[in-house]
Amino acid sequence: MIARPLLVLAALLYGSVASAANAKFPVPDGAYDIGHVVLRPNRTEQDHYSVKLAFPARAVLDHYRRVFASYIECGRANPPWQVYAETSVQPPRFIHQLIHRWVSQDNRELVTLGLRYQSAGAEWRDRPDDELLRVTVLHERVGDATRAARSAGSSCDERSPPPRERALDPGPFITR
Repeated sequence: MIARPLLVLAALLYGSVASAANAKFPVPDGAYDIGHVVLRPNRTEQDHYSVKLAFPARAVLDHYRRVFASYIECGRANPPWQVYAETSVQPPRFIHQLIHRWVSQDNRELVTLGLRYQSAGAEWRDRPDDELLRVTVLHERVGDATRAARSAGSSCDERSPPPRERALDPGPFITR
């Protein structure tokens, strides 16, 4: 799989930021701070932006369901929000996160959508402190997208997804 620290470093050193017109995929109305990063040329790209939406907003997920209507949707129709404390950063923060994936019909492309709210401090809460939703869309060209999605914790076929011991890893997302 992808060496995540190297991808993040490469994106920070060599990535390019673009306007909404240059984002790989269409962004929903209200998106701002829109950026596009080429992590690995002809292999991995990422769009990212922010939007103000009250938790537990699903409007962005619905937007990408329309954008990727020709792809195979992985996971449940109404995926759950994951919540956890992120104490490996200073200051610590509490995360509300939703990860969703799609596989292209030819099984050569994997798209991962990450929706993330974050709050100050590591104390558990049922809602984020604000309405700032950070969105990341990771597009990867791979040899077997269904297998890649499955190894990341999503099922895009009839088989059950592998058991999880912790929150899903969204991959090499760059967050601000």
